Amino acid sequence: MEKTYERTTGLKVLNVSSWHISESFRNVQLKHFCPPQIGNAFDYVYTYSIPVHIRQAILKKLGSVPEASTILISPNNTISIINVINLLKHHGINNVCIVNPSYFSVAHALASAGISYTYVSMNRFNGKYVFPIEAILQGNYDAVWVTSPIYSTGVYLDPNEIEKLRYLIRRKVFVVADESFALPGHELIRNIGISTHFISIYCPHKAISCNGYKFSGIVASDIYEDFLEQWVDVLSGNLPQSCYASIYHYLTPNYEECVNSFQMEIEEAKKAIFSFLRSSHHTTDANAIGSLISVYCDNIDFKQTTGDDFFQQLHKKTCTSFYPGWLNGFGQEYGTCFRVNLAQDSLLFRQSVQRLLSYLDTL
Repeated sequence: MEKTYERTTGLKVLNVSSWHISESFRNVQLKHFCPPQIGNAFDYVYTYSIPVHIRQAILKKLGSVPEASTILISPNNTISIINVINLLKHHGINNVCIVNPSYFSVAHALASAGISYTYVSMNRFNGKYVFPIEAILQGNYDAVWVTSPIYSTGVYLDPNEIEKLRYLIRRKVFVVADESFALPGHELIRNIGISTHFISIYCPHKAISCNGYKFSGIVASDIYEDFLEQWVDVLSGNLPQSCYASIYHYLTPNYEECVNSFQMEIEEAKKAIFSFLRSSHHTTDANAIGSLISVYCDNIDFKQTTGDDFFQQLHKKTCTSFYPGWLNGFGQEYGTCFRVNLAQDSLLFRQSVQRLLSYLDTL
């Protein structure tokens, strides 16, 4: 629909939920980005090619205990998901609970592996997300798949909710945490620790919107090291040069410099658009951290955003668009909501958000 509007009017629609980042945001980040010159374009590199002390340094920086854990390096989060699901399958996992909101590929990857899954939604009361422990226990699942921060919201679980994950782990339920957007210091492994029933996925560069130069790491108990390293050859092969170099960049002080620059730019963007949220009809999560936040509208019927007419009018009236929350598993109980990617920040972005929210306020 966005492309159709652009073809017929010659006007480009800005989608505030898009993964893209603005040129101005990217240019600021590039001023701080100093990757190390390491490796070459010709040699094969695998996880097991990386020196042990480097892998242990990554684990330590993520908050894990290097002596009891292992890390499997892959090029991106999607490939890590495939490798984790393969591990679950070979350990007899047949029934998985995906906690919504969630990343779309998890369900498809589980289905392709022949593993049954069910969606259960996070509960949101008075602006706070509550982990649905009762529904999960009633479902008698073998494994639970969660995201941290909660997908598309930038909200992390508070200590009481993390304790519910620990409870599941003590009951020998596998807990898989997709933490690819977790910023440094917010990793669940710091609170939960190493367990044979806890697996987490990290992507430190993705968390700061650096998507072309990154690695993904699966952190798990060291009892799974041999299995993961054997199967990664089958499922994803060797690491590209950019992935290999990003491992070393993560361990340099320059990574922290990039994180600091990222957070400063995100805070500026947040301040700019929060002034447009001073409406009784719009709310967002005050405790959100990072580039992704969600906006919740209490004056728009959920069903409206499931039809074409709503978006055709939206494009016509605002030249702006968004991905409705239901695409990421936000159920009807959330009402109409959508993600905003603050890494798109620019004058055009701020103007688009203002037009969008002003229009939604009139519906």
